[in-house]
Amino acid sequence: MFPVKDDIPTAYAAALAALLATAAVGLGLAGLGPASPLALALLAIGAALFGPALVGNLPALAAVLILVPGAFGALSGDPRTALGAACGALVAGHLVLFPRARILSLALVPFYFTLVAVPAAVWAAIWFAATALAWPAGLTALAGGALAAVVVCCATRSLRRGRAVGYR
Repeated sequence: MFPVKDDIPTAYAAALAALLATAAVGLGLAGLGPASPLALALLAIGAALFGPALVGNLPALAAVLILVPGAFGALSGDPRTALGAACGALVAGHLVLFPRARILSLALVPFYFTLVAVPAAVWAAIWFAATALAWPAGLTALAGGALAAVVVCCATRSLRRGRAVGYR
């Protein structure tokens, strides 16, 4: 089964997710990405699959704040840490904002191809587990990005519901 796209409509095309996916491939080609080509592919898939809906439905400031752990990773001089934190943030933020989202997946059964809607939480769990197994050194980057995304997305969600201070 291969993930294709999620079922969340976006307000605009999310160039940020495409940029992260391109950065993952570029870092790998330059030899600066994770040691495993599988980990590199998983990071690119995570950014491309979960990023557009998240970035397309967040206010601009919140979309930038989610990527703060990635910026700290870049300041540390390790581009792998930056990329891992950014991709972890996209996946976790997608789960917080869209807990009931589904990912359309291509099911390949011999002589029969169909699209199946799989819960996004299932694909996110598979993605985190596979990335952690393929790139154990990047687990802290993934967790840091995910934690930042949960904080920012929860704050954004409370702003939308009118529970934040100063919101009318």
